[in-house]
Amino acid sequence: MSPPKPRGLPPRGRAKVGSLRGPCTGGGSKAACTSTAARTSLGRERVTVVHNARLDASLEKFLAWVQASGWQTKGMWSNPVTMSGLLTHYIQFCRDKGTAIWRARYAVVAVQTVASELRGHLRRPWDAIASWQALQPVRHRIPISQVITKSLSLQLCFAGCTGGSRSCCFWSAGVLCWMSFEARMRPGEALALRAGDLYFPRQGSGEPLVLAIASPKNRNFGGRTQFRLVKDEGCIQWARWLVADLERAAPLWPNGARRFRQYFDWALQRCGLEALGLTPSGFRGGGATHLFRLGVQLPTIQFLGGWASPATLACYVQEAMTVLVWSSLSSEVSLHLESELFRNRGFFEVAPPIPWRKLFQRPAVRERPSRFSPSSGFRMPSSTILGAAVDRAALCKNS
Repeated sequence: MSPPKPRGLPPRGRAKVGSLRGPCTGGGSKAACTSTAARTSLGRERVTVVHNARLDASLEKFLAWVQASGWQTKGMWSNPVTMSGLLTHYIQFCRDKGTAIWRARYAVVAVQTVASELRGHLRRPWDAIASWQALQPVRHRIPISQVITKSLSLQLCFAGCTGGSRSCCFWSAGVLCWMSFEARMRPGEALALRAGDLYFPRQGSGEPLVLAIASPKNRNFGGRTQFRLVKDEGCIQWARWLVADLERAAPLWPNGARRFRQYFDWALQRCGLEALGLTPSGFRGGGATHLFRLGVQLPTIQFLGGWASPATLACYVQEAMTVLVWSSLSSEVSLHLESELFRNRGFFEVAPPIPWRKLFQRPAVRERPSRFSPSSGFRMPSSTILGAAVDRAALCKNS
């Protein structure tokens, strides 16, 4: 059964997607109408490859739905009322089919990208998106506290002591978790770091470590190259140890984001925190919340984390959520985490005296980090071999 006719639409008729005409096409060519490639290269290079691919796919699905519905599409690119009606009903169609809301949102953005003249004239579709969003289940942004961050790093680094082909990933993941918290980095920014992006202070100077973020998420308004600071002396020592004698192009994380998430989830399970719903993006909010609880003013936190506005920062500073998450843990789990951190407190003060080359081998430097392949045979070590290869006493000063 075809959907009801939107208001302001022309009568039904047969029309091919390639015959669409409007301000975006100039001559009505199929390539210009069915893809955002009609933009100039400057327009496409302002955003990421993934964003462009999603725009293309969303526009293609929308136009296919328009054609399958049987509406006459003549003049839809030049008539905001017609396009608003089509998009509104397409959004309703996506919701009824159980499609993710971001796909419908991308369809509206793709239309505005192809036909920039329609921007500001598609209020009905955006109202429909807002109504759909209001019906979505509430999902809180869960910050990762300092105790949980250090517990995850401890488990990952101790697992790296076992040696083997996965040792490099364990050590790197452990240090990156800590650095992400201290520098309040997004997961993509942390995983894209290379050895040349770390600028270390002189030994004993007390200055922070500077991280250069080459392609930040908010580069269009926050700067194409941004910087983050790591002020924790222990974290600086560990980062210096991890990149010692590396080429500037060598990535700190040798694999893709999907593999990092597997190591992160494994550490959560080892700590008994798998039920909290934590994700690597929680390090950024956790670091901001930690500074807030230490009494740092919000404008300072906004500057250190590179947030665009106080309103955006307010979504990350979640002191009540941090307390709630920690309070929701059983006393057995919370006491175990605190006792492990106290027993291994020397672990976070200095880096290992053993060079990393004696503990693990790094893969060859590539043009970009490799993506995870399901056929790679990824396996996590069991709890019975965590202390096998390297004596933990060499890494921790127990007092």
